[in-house]
Amino acid sequence: MRRTGLVAGVLVLLAAFAYGEAPAASAASKTGSIEFGTINSVARASNGDTVLINGSGTFSLQPKSVSGSSPLIEAAFGAVPRTFTHRDARGNVIATGTWEPTEVLSYRSFGPATAAQSAFFGGLPAGSEGGKLMIKVALSVGSVHVHDGILTIVCELGQPPKNSVETTLLLVQGTPFNFRQVVSGDNIFIRE
Repeated sequence: MRRTGLVAGVLVLLAAFAYGEAPAASAASKTGSIEFGTINSVARASNGDTVLINGSGTFSLQPKSVSGSSPLIEAAFGAVPRTFTHRDARGNVIATGTWEPTEVLSYRSFGPATAAQSAFFGGLPAGSEGGKLMIKVALSVGSVHVHDGILTIVCELGQPPKNSVETTLLLVQGTPFNFRQVVSGDNIFIRE
């Protein structure tokens, strides 16, 4: 990089801090733990079936780990049990159950919530940020493990990519059920 490019980069960083906006890259650190929460999120499969997903947990990237513990989410929003309800296209319940996070696949931070976003929601917990998380989950009905899946949670806080959408999607492995069409939901990430 030429010296003028380096100077320009430093000036941009200083300007961002002067206006209270830390650059999104600083929030993308791979260290530390991040809690996630998804509340009343609904996604649709191509056959019209839907899945309603609720739940929370904590993950870290170095070393990779994930658990169902989420004290910051619970302090801010109350307990969010990890549940799902699968309905057919007519709205009949096919299955209800629980899910457990088993493995972190990836996380991309969109950076900390902006002051405008916090004001829009009437305040957000400290450490709130946006991002895209992909985790493996174990799906159970009753106490019986029935399938594994991949859960994708996207929160639109921070500076999300242009075509990003707030969503929680579920791919149920070994089945034709790929709930990949966004219907509704609210998600959050809180960096500890």
